[in-house]
Amino acid sequence: MGTGGTNKWYLGGIDRNKSLALYFDITSTQNLKQQKKVYLQFQTQYQHVNGQKRLRVTTLQKVMSPTEDLRDMAYGFDQETSAIVIARYSVFMTQEQETMDVIRWLDRMLIKLTARFAEFKKDDASSFRMSKEFSLFPQFMFYLRRSQFLHTFNASPDESEYYRNLILRENVSNSLVMIQPALMQYNLETREANPVLLDIDSMQDEVVLLMDTFFYVCIWKGSTIA
Repeated sequence: MGTGGTNKWYLGGIDRNKSLALYFDITSTQNLKQQKKVYLQFQTQYQHVNGQKRLRVTTLQKVMSPTEDLRDMAYGFDQETSAIVIARYSVFMTQEQETMDVIRWLDRMLIKLTARFAEFKKDDASSFRMSKEFSLFPQFMFYLRRSQFLHTFNASPDESEYYRNLILRENVSNSLVMIQPALMQYNLETREANPVLLDIDSMQDEVVLLMDTFFYVCIWKGSTIA
C-alpha cells in the first residue's frame, strides 16, 4: 500500500509541534472526467498522559480535477506547502541516492511543472510568465538545491542529520525559513521592517539587515547607520 507496504504507522511520540506528511500517488485518471470528491480518514490511537487510551478520527475532503483542467488544478496549488513536501521527499531520497541525482530529479520536476502551467513563447525568454499560484515555487526550489539539506560539504554527519531531521518535523512556515532565509531591512524612515531580497543590492549604507535562517540570526549594519 505504498513505500512501507502498509496503511498503519507507529510513532514513538507526538506533540503539537510535530508536522507529518503523507504522499498519495494517483495511479489512474481514466475515470476522472469531471470534478470528484475524495475522502481521506486518519485514525490516531494514543495514550494520554493520564493513562487513558484515546482514538481521534480525522476525515478530510479533497476535490480532484481532470488532468486536462489546468486552470482548476492551478487554483488548488499551494506553492508553500508543495515546496516543503518536495523538500522532505528530496531528503528522503538522499538516503539511497547521490545528491546530484536528487538535484537532477528536482530540475526535471520543475521543468515539467513550468512547461505545463507557465505561459511563454518558444525561444523568447522575456515572454515567460507564471500565475501567482506558482510564482514563488521556482524560487523555493532554487534555494533548496543549494541548501544544507541536500549538500553535506563542510558539515559533519551529525550536523547533516540534525538539519534533515528538523525539516522532516517542523511546520510549513518554519521550514520555509530554513530553505529560504527571511531578510528584513530596517531604516530611520519607517518604524516597521521591510522584507527584501536575498541579494547584495540590499546591503546599503543607511540600513540595518536582519537575516533569520531558523537556526541562527545574523545582523548586518551599513556604514552610515552604524
